[in-house]
Amino acid sequence: MTIRPFNASRAAVVLALLAAPAFAQTAPPPDASVAAPGAAARDQPVQLNEFQVSEQSSNAYIASETMTGSRINTKIIDLPYSIVNLTHEFFKDYNIEVLDENMTYIGGLTGINIGGSFNLRGFSSTSQLRDGFYRLGRYGLSNIQEVEIIRGPEAAIYGRSSPGGMINFISLPAEKQDQQQLTLTDGGYQQGMANLYMTGALDKSASTYYVLNLNQTDRSFPGGDSHIRNNEDFLSIEHDFSSTSHLKLSAEYFLQIQHAPQSAPPIISQTIAAVPGNTATTSVVGYDTGLATINPYGPVSELNRGSDTFSGSYDKEFNDVWSIRFGAYRFGARRWDFNQNTGWGAITLPAAGSTAAVTTTRGSLPSRGEIMEDGGGFQQDIVAHNWLFGHTVESKALLTVDFNDYYRWDPTWEYGANTDPAVVAWAAATSGRVVTLVPGMVNGKMTLVPSSGVTYWSAPENPSNLVLFAPGGNSITGGPALNGGTLTRRRTSSLGGNLREQLMAFDSRLILYAGLRNDNVLFSQRDYTVAFPSVGFGNTFAPGTGGANQPGGSVVRRYEHQNKPNEGFSYNLLPKNGTNPNELHVYGSYSTAYFVDQTSRPSVIASPTYAPFTAKGYDYGIKGSFLNSNLNFTLGGYYDKEYNVLVTDRVETPPGSGTFIDVPEQDGNQLVRGFEADISYVVTHELTAGVSYGYVNAIYTNFGTGFPEAVGRSAQNITPQNGGAYLKYNVDSGMFRGLYFNALTTYVAKTPTQTPVAGDTVNTLGIVTASTGLYKVQLPSFTLWTFALHYDWRLNARWDQDMAITLNNAFDKVYLKTSALAGDRRNVLFSYTLRHAGW
Repeated sequence: MTIRPFNASRAAVVLALLAAPAFAQTAPPPDASVAAPGAAARDQPVQLNEFQVSEQSSNAYIASETMTGSRINTKIIDLPYSIVNLTHEFFKDYNIEVLDENMTYIGGLTGINIGGSFNLRGFSSTSQLRDGFYRLGRYGLSNIQEVEIIRGPEAAIYGRSSPGGMINFISLPAEKQDQQQLTLTDGGYQQGMANLYMTGALDKSASTYYVLNLNQTDRSFPGGDSHIRNNEDFLSIEHDFSSTSHLKLSAEYFLQIQHAPQSAPPIISQTIAAVPGNTATTSVVGYDTGLATINPYGPVSELNRGSDTFSGSYDKEFNDVWSIRFGAYRFGARRWDFNQNTGWGAITLPAAGSTAAVTTTRGSLPSRGEIMEDGGGFQQDIVAHNWLFGHTVESKALLTVDFNDYYRWDPTWEYGANTDPAVVAWAAATSGRVVTLVPGMVNGKMTLVPSSGVTYWSAPENPSNLVLFAPGGNSITGGPALNGGTLTRRRTSSLGGNLREQLMAFDSRLILYAGLRNDNVLFSQRDYTVAFPSVGFGNTFAPGTGGANQPGGSVVRRYEHQNKPNEGFSYNLLPKNGTNPNELHVYGSYSTAYFVDQTSRPSVIASPTYAPFTAKGYDYGIKGSFLNSNLNFTLGGYYDKEYNVLVTDRVETPPGSGTFIDVPEQDGNQLVRGFEADISYVVTHELTAGVSYGYVNAIYTNFGTGFPEAVGRSAQNITPQNGGAYLKYNVDSGMFRGLYFNALTTYVAKTPTQTPVAGDTVNTLGIVTASTGLYKVQLPSFTLWTFALHYDWRLNARWDQDMAITLNNAFDKVYLKTSALAGDRRNVLFSYTLRHAGW
C-alpha cells in the first residue's frame, strides 16, 4: 500500500485565490490615510520578517515573538492559544548546563529529559522539535538560543503532536558582529564546564556569517559512581543573498557518556491479613527513599546517547505578497547501555512479629540495549500576505508541506548464556544481587538502607559474551532464542501539509484564523523474536501469518490518514493608537491533533484495534501588554480530550460461555482540564520579575471494561500543579554598575507515579476484589530556591569579563524529581566568562 500524497496542487490553487486581490494591491496606496481611515492617528505597524524572529531584550527571560505556534514570525500576544518562550538568558543566569528536568519553572511542563520525553498539560510525549524539525532529544543546552513551548493540540501544525503540545529548541543564530567568548565553570557535584563561542562575518560585506560553539560538560549525581560527560559541538553558517533572501546551514554533534546511571527507589509494601472486600495480603507504604541515593548498578554500567544532525533552510520574500521557505534535515541518533536493567527490586515488609529478613533483589541477567535511529525530511512553507476589501482587512495565507522519515532498530543483547560463570554467580539466591535491608536514618527520616556494603556486578562488558541469540540459536541458525533477546526494526514515513488562513480586521484588533492539517502515515515494521500475525500487503508472509525467530519475522505495513481542522480568534479590547499602546486580548481556539508513538512495537501497530491517538481541545483566556510592553501576561484555561488510549477490555469469549479474557484495545479516553498563568514584568530598567504557574487535572474517563473503577483516577506521572517565580536586579549605574542578582523559586506538587489500576485485582465483572493501593503512590511535593550573583565589568573597548556564583537548592531540600530520581542537594557553582568583540 502506498501513501496517498497530500494534494498540494489543489491547496496551491486555494492559496492563489486567497492571494488574488493582492496583485491589484501589492503595496499600500500612495496616501495610506485615505485608504485606511485612522491610519494617521496611530503608529505605523512594524513589518516583521515572515521567517525570522527579531532579537529579544536581554533583560527578560520571556520572548515576545515566536515561530513555533504559527510557523511564521508572529507576536505571541496575537496568537489565540498559549505559548511560552524561554530565552538562553535564563539558562546562563542560573548556570544550568545539563538538560535534566530543570524546566519545571514553566507551568504545566515537567519530566523533560535528554531522551526526548516530556509531560505537558497532562499528556506525555516522546518527541520534540529542533528548529521546527522532529527530533528524539539527544542534544545539550549550550547551543540553544530559545526554548519555545506551544501548549495544547495547536502544535499539530507540525503534524503528529501530543495533545499537551510540543517543545521546539531553537539553535544559536549567527551574528554579523564579531564576538568571541570563553566560559569556564566549576563547583559542586564535581561540575566542570568549558565553552567556546565564536560568531561574526566571514567576508567584508558581512553577507556571510557564522556561529561556532564548542562545549564539554562534566558532573556527577547523587548516588555514588553516577557521572556524565557531555560533548556538544555546533556550527552554523548563514548567507544573505539580499535583504529578502536568506540561507542557513548548520551541523550539530552531541555525545553523552553516563556511567552508573541513577535509579528510582523501590516501592515498599507491608504484609497484612486479608479482610472482607479486600483479599490483598500486602499494602503499599511508599518509596524507600533511603535507596534513592545509593546506586544499584555500580561502576560497571553505562547509559550513553549520541547524535549528529545536519540541517538547512532557505527563505525568500519575492514581493509584498509572496514569501517562501524551504528546509531539510538529516539526523542519526544512538543510545546504548550496559547493566542498567538491574535496579532495585520491590520490598515487602514481613507481618508484625515476624523475624524474616527484609531484602531487595536486583535483576538476574545484565544486558546491553541499543537504540539506533536515523531520520530526515523536508519542509516547505509558502505565505501569501495581502490586503482585502479596500485595504481594511489584512490577510495571511499559509501553505505547508512536510515529509518526515524515521527508522529505528532496537537490538537487546544478553550478556551471555545462563551457564556463564559470571551469570551463575550473580543469579544465585545468596549472591550480592540480593541486598539485606535494615532501618536507618537518612536525611533525618527513618527508612531502609543496606545492612552492609553493596556488591555490584563486576564482569566487564565483553563483546564475545554479548549475544542476541544463543550459539546456533533461532530458526535462522537452528536453535531457540536466548532469554528473550529482541531485534525490532521500525520505520515511519509521513507526508502531510497544512493550509491556514488568518485575517486581521478593525485596525488589526480582530484576528481570525482557520486551518486544516492533512497527514498520511505509513508504518513498515518487523520483529524477529515476537510472534504475531503479519498485516498489510507486500510482506514476506501473506496477511494473517508470521511468527517469531524466522527470516523476515512478523511484518507490519499499516497506513493511516488524518485530517485535523483548527480555528480561533483574538480580539483586542483596547483601541490601538499613538496615545494608547496598551493591549488586552481575549482569545479562544478549537484544535485537533493526532499522535503516533514512535516507541510502539510492531505487535502494537499490528493489532486489529490499532488506532493513532487523536485529540481535540479548546483554549480560552486573556493576554495583555501594558506599560509600554513592559508588563505582559497570559491567563488562560483549556479543555483537552485524548481518544484511542490503549486500555484493557474484558471480553466474553466465546459469547455466552461465561469465560472472559482480557483484550488490549485502543478505545480509552483521557480528559485534561486546567489553567495557566504566565507573567513577565520589567519593573524598571534594573528590575525584572516573572511568574509561571500551571494547574493540570488529568483523569481517565474510560480505561476499558476490564477496569471500570479506574475512571476518575489521575493519570500517571502528571504533576497537578507546578510553576515558579523569578527576580532579576541589575545595577545600571554607580560604583556597582555591572552587578546583577538573580533569584528563582520552583514548586512541584505531589505527583502520582503509577497507572490508575496499579495494585488492583478485578473479577470477571471488573469489580476490584483486592487492592494493594499501589495506584495511590505519589512523589512528595518540593520547593527549590536558587540564587545567583554576577559581576560584569568592561576592561576596555573590546574586552569584558563576567564572574558569577550560583547557589542551587539554597535551603538544602531533600527531594525526588518527577522521574523519581534523587535531586541535587545544596551546591555552589563558580563561573568565569571572558568576551572579546571585534578584531
